[in-house]
This record gives sequence, structure tokens and C-alpha cells, in this order.
Amino acid sequence: MATFGLLALTFGPCLAFCGWVLKIASGTPEEERRKARLKIAGNYRTRFFTAVEQHKSKRAQAVKDWLAYEERMQRHARENPDEFQ
Repeated sequence: MATFGLLALTFGPCLAFCGWVLKIASGTPEEERRKARLKIAGNYRTRFFTAVEQHKSKRAQAVKDWLAYEERMQRHARENPDEFQ
């Protein structure tokens, strides 16, 4: 019983300190919200149509790339209907 008490007294504060350091290193809530906004998992359209951090020319290129991709996928679906049913 004394062993567990001694372990709790030595490792408890150490774990609390490590947690505190990691919490500080993780960033502010504002940064967390920004990261969450940018990390919209797998949604290509939302990510590139709303990303404010990109320059205007890069956003325009991303829109053009997305539209070309949509057109390719629609053409592929028309030519190969069995794959999409």
C-alpha cells in the first residue's frame, strides 16, 4: 500500500507538469479553430473554395482544377456506367 502511495506522490506531480507543458505547447484556442477549419477531412471542394490563406491566383487555379476534375469524373461516369451502379 505504501508503494502505491509513494508512486502516486512521485509520478502524480510529474504527470501533471508534463500535461501542463503539452497543453501550453498545443497552441491557443484560436489556432485550434483555424486548424480545424483548414482540416476539413477529404472535402476537396470545401477546402479549396473557402481557404482564405491561399493567394487569389492559387484559389483561382484550385477552382479551375476542381472543375476540370469534376468534368473528367462526369465524362468517365458517362463512358463507364457499370462502375457507378
